Amino acid sequence: MSMTSDAKAALNDPEVLHAMKTLSKYGLGVLLVHSHTPSGHMVPLPKGQIGLEDEGRVSFMDLDDADAKSHAEEVAWIWNLADSQIEVVMKCRVSQWCEEE
Repeated sequence: MSMTSDAKAALNDPEVLHAMKTLSKYGLGVLLVHSHTPSGHMVPLPKGQIGLEDEGRVSFMDLDDADAKSHAEEVAWIWNLADSQIEVVMKCRVSQWCEEE
């Protein structure tokens, strides 16, 4: 099975459904944490990397590089099983056009 089909199948799991219902109370949801290869294939997000949305475009970089970006807000997190802690997987840099609304 592919990453996406495995993830879609998990949506039928009662535990996942319960978690989604709980998350929705806080405006949170479930996402497939991933990156893309140069050829466009979807792959698991490498450890230590995050996605960064900036001006409507997403790029992938080391977390340390993303921390250097000003005005980047954390917007997606996962539970890291190996380290037993929350890990940031996505940041969003607030665009000027968003600030004007």
